[in-house]
Amino acid sequence: MNLFLKHACYCFILLFFSICNQSLAQVSPVGSRIDSSVFMLNEKPIQLIRYHYGDAHIRFLSLHDTEKTGLKAAFKYMGIYGGCAIELQYGKVRNIDFTDSLRQFSFDPNNMFTYEGAYMGLARYSAPQIHNGLTEKVRSLGDEVLKFGSLDSLGVMITLHNNYNGGFSIYSYTEGNYLQRSADDVFINSNMDPDDLVFVTDRRFFDYLKQKNINVVLQSMLVPDDGSLSVFAMQNNIPYANIEVQHGHLDENYRLIVAVSEMLAELDIRR
Repeated sequence: MNLFLKHACYCFILLFFSICNQSLAQVSPVGSRIDSSVFMLNEKPIQLIRYHYGDAHIRFLSLHDTEKTGLKAAFKYMGIYGGCAIELQYGKVRNIDFTDSLRQFSFDPNNMFTYEGAYMGLARYSAPQIHNGLTEKVRSLGDEVLKFGSLDSLGVMITLHNNYNGGFSIYSYTEGNYLQRSADDVFINSNMDPDDLVFVTDRRFFDYLKQKNINVVLQSMLVPDDGSLSVFAMQNNIPYANIEVQHGHLDENYRLIVAVSEMLAELDIRR
């Protein structure tokens, strides 16, 4: 591809993402500062977007381009208390697809933060053999997300994920279920929707949220390395909380964000 065509394609990519951004920009707090960067994974553009409002004392990360309830709840919180939110946009699908050596590959962006996890994530979703250099390319995107969001600079990482009714839930971590090995402890409030929970890596976080009668899971120290941000955080001794809520449960998503923010303040976690 010649230089002119590359420039034209890049301009089209920026225009495309600019149009896509408008829907979420309209619900972000009035007066927010929005900046972005495009990461090219070969010919696949992934846009990293950062929203700032007021005091950026707390940062949220949304990795999946199909999960927007968490972002909307974060914007509501930021409009009152201030904060920063980072999201990835890559085509309104869950996995990131890209081409390398004329072959199609796919991976979950929540598997790109460790080498082993990035390799296993590619192998899980991609039929072709994972050749040399491919895992490093995926890992480079993970590194760029961490750098762009300065996610560990406040001494804690907070992610936002949404799920669907009837699939993954807090019961997935209980005895006999497929994520049992990932959890050291589980607390279930039977009056909460099991799809709404907080997943943490710090015993202090678990005990606090349990006391508040909130569904909470404590990640196991022996959790398999799946390349997720929770594993990366644990490996690097960074406190981590994932606020996981069913799609559309906006009010509950906001309530859990407030609870986690109050937890960080009461436990005097650097924010």
